[in-house]
Amino acid sequence: MLAAYGRLDPYYPVELAAYIAARVPAGASVVFEESAHAPQIEETRRFCEVVAAFASGGAPLGRGPASSNT
Repeated sequence: MLAAYGRLDPYYPVELAAYIAARVPAGASVVFEESAHAPQIEETRRFCEVVAAFASGGAPLGRGPASSNT
C-alpha cells in the first residue's frame, strides 16, 4: 500500500503517511512537498511517476517515516 500525502494538507497530518506505511505489509509512504490535499492534481507528473514506480515494484519509497526523496 502506498500512502501518498501532501505536506500542506490542512485535513490530515503528514505523519499519518508514515504511520500507515509502518503498519501494512509492503507499505510505503511518500510526501509531496508542494501539495495540499490533492497531490494527484497539484503535482500530477511526479504523482504519476511515483505511483507507476510503486506499482511496478521499481524505485523503493520510504517505509515508516514519510519520504520526500522520490
